[in-house]
Amino acid sequence: MNQLGKYLLFLWMLLVGVLVLWVDNSIMAQDQEGVTADQDIHVYTIDIPGLIGSDSQNKYNLLFERIGTMIGRQINVHAMPGRRLVRIYDENDDVCVFPEYHASSGPETIFSDPFNVVRVYIVSLKEKPLPTVNAMDDYSFATVVGYDYSFVDIDSVRENLTVSNERQSLNLLLRDRVDAIISYFPDLPLIWKSEERAKLQFDESQSLYNGTERLGCKNTRKMKTFVADFNEALEQLIQEGELEEILSPYYYGLK
Repeated sequence: MNQLGKYLLFLWMLLVGVLVLWVDNSIMAQDQEGVTADQDIHVYTIDIPGLIGSDSQNKYNLLFERIGTMIGRQINVHAMPGRRLVRIYDENDDVCVFPEYHASSGPETIFSDPFNVVRVYIVSLKEKPLPTVNAMDDYSFATVVGYDYSFVDIDSVRENLTVSNERQSLNLLLRDRVDAIISYFPDLPLIWKSEERAKLQFDESQSLYNGTERLGCKNTRKMKTFVADFNEALEQLIQEGELEEILSPYYYGLK
């Protein structure tokens, strides 16, 4: 190879090295997006259509925007897959996550006051049997990746099809691809259509899980201040009836 060829090869290898470094830095920057020392607050979440995520008109997005205005903070919501969400929370300090079960347990995490209640039901088509929690083995189910199902023995069911969101889960049920779905409320009511709701059954007296909706945040000075301000603003919204107004008709109370 002549000198010109060697020089061109050197330039090519140098260019490739620069591109690889740029891609690595871009990925790192994306994972660190918003994790800065500024006063903005960054909430990392899975995308739950209608409830929270990339759409600014989601119910909890609107709630956080209202609270942010009240406390003089910009609350940014970042939607991403569950595993990446957990990694960002574990590797950074001044961050929050939702749902709260994606946060680490222990003294490194603090929680906001609850702003809604979540319930989980087994849902099936009306013309089909409705499985119960004590007799799930003979049925096929659909569940959503990133959701918590630790309150049931999901590994014991005949088949469990995992999907990305409640919409896909409901589609499988409506197409008779599964016998039932395990659904979070308000997640499912936010996406079903009235004609779809008319085809469904669930036993409101037999919820698999009842819990509260709240933020999990790192136990740092900045986050302690934010959570205190968040709770104070939330209490004002509760007392004035504005919390229910913002979340209606998917506000289920606080306990």
